[in-house]
Amino acid sequence: MINPFWVIIDLKKARVVNQNKKFNKIIYDGFLSKKNFYGAAAILKKLNDGLIEVYRDQFGIHQVFYSFQKNNIHISTTIDGLKKSGVKLDFCIKKNITFVTSHYRYFVHPSNSSYYQNVFSLMPGQKLIIRKNSFNLKKYINIKVNRKVKKSFEQLGKEYLKIIEDSIIEKLELKKKSIFALSSGMDSSTLVSIAKKLIGNPKVFTTVFEERTDHDESTDVMKTSKSLGLKLYKIPIKERKVFDELEDFSHDADEPCATITQLMHKMVSAKIKKLGFNLIFSGLGGDEAHSGEIEEYLYYFADLKYLKMSKKLSEDMVGWKKYHSTKIYPKNKKTLDSFFKKEIDFKQQGKVLLNIDRFYSYIHVLNNEIDVSKINEPILRNPYKSYLLNKIYQDLFHETIPIVLNAETSNARNTKVSNVYPYLNHDVMNFSFSLPIEYRYKNGVTKHFLREITKNIVPDSSRKNYFKKGWNAPTDKWFKNTFKDKVLDMINSQDVRNRGIYDLKAIKNILSQHIKNKQNHMMFLWQFLSYETWRYNKKN
Repeated sequence: MINPFWVIIDLKKARVVNQNKKFNKIIYDGFLSKKNFYGAAAILKKLNDGLIEVYRDQFGIHQVFYSFQKNNIHISTTIDGLKKSGVKLDFCIKKNITFVTSHYRYFVHPSNSSYYQNVFSLMPGQKLIIRKNSFNLKKYINIKVNRKVKKSFEQLGKEYLKIIEDSIIEKLELKKKSIFALSSGMDSSTLVSIAKKLIGNPKVFTTVFEERTDHDESTDVMKTSKSLGLKLYKIPIKERKVFDELEDFSHDADEPCATITQLMHKMVSAKIKKLGFNLIFSGLGGDEAHSGEIEEYLYYFADLKYLKMSKKLSEDMVGWKKYHSTKIYPKNKKTLDSFFKKEIDFKQQGKVLLNIDRFYSYIHVLNNEIDVSKINEPILRNPYKSYLLNKIYQDLFHETIPIVLNAETSNARNTKVSNVYPYLNHDVMNFSFSLPIEYRYKNGVTKHFLREITKNIVPDSSRKNYFKKGWNAPTDKWFKNTFKDKVLDMINSQDVRNRGIYDLKAIKNILSQHIKNKQNHMMFLWQFLSYETWRYNKKN
């Protein structure tokens, strides 16, 4: 569980002038020897009277906000903490625009921004260095790539399983009443299977919806839990409860709920608490560690093309189409060539480009008087000479993972159920980023390396499940039923109309298209509803 605090530091003297009572509980001077510190939201390290450093953990599991007020800098692990320290808060219109009109992958951009004016956030693995009359930001830890791996496949497999095991043990030492999330995929199944070896009978849960969905994993999950001889807790999600939970989330969270999946996590956490558990083991980060995201395939193909590995590219494209092609998202050469043209720079090895269409996907819902030229386009980082690794790096620190962690941290504060992430681990990611490219995929199958090294450990119901489903709520259906009136109420609300940001006719048209099955707009509708619900609750 995070330990919220706030502190005020005099910038001229680099000296603490005020703090709340909880602050002292999280000071830990020797933490740099602990590569995966997670017991605190932040570390404030006083080196001497003229030098203070504030650290955020490597993967950004918890947030650290700061704001400059006259000659002082206010720092807190929550926006509410900043407010209690004396910071006056105003909403940031640029973040409002990005959240509603863009794609969730870009909500964290620009770096160090927050949803409030003049309030900033430390990035994962970043520290704030405060000296007399000066301050600066610095990345204090990075993922290292070892390009000279000489071990055999089998040796690497044993090494990696030991790393995962150690990461699980580290979190089990918290000695809380823990339960493991279990899906039909490899990441959570690997954690549960290793935990069974360590503690004999780990408790596991999965989530079920009242409606049948295209992404229903329950049958596969039951097969895996039965193969391991484990009791499976089924956590139901009911449509009629969802909006009430969004209201509750919006009261406590430091930012809007990016996707409905994060809201489901809050609902699940509350029910987990009632079952008597207070710690959830999550497989988050596994897709990044094992190259499991469907989009990552495209960047892997870019690496193969650049490295002139044409034979392997042809082989993997066959399986890519077989296991992952859908009517909406076909997998073929035309799709790949289009992607290369828009998002890959083959003139510079590893350089990935911004998906412009996705970033501006709903920009047309803005009022014509809004100057869209002032919207900051994300700057993509490309620290590695690999398109795939740079994509994973973006996901880890700037796109998908941050919005999940930010929401789950808020959920932990609200429900008093903590989350731990064995894959969001320094050693796990160093190993993963150094894995030879040919081990990542085989014949169109993702997570090839993990599937091979877990033979006789992970049940075949997961290990040989090559069709990625994902854990998706039937949100598209909900916006045709329960959520429809909520969106209309928000469109007609005085606050939304008075601000004049949106073309409300355009939003009504989008809702109409969705209801009539002309186009699936569930992501936009969720983002509009989520942001405006959050803003209303924070304002009032």
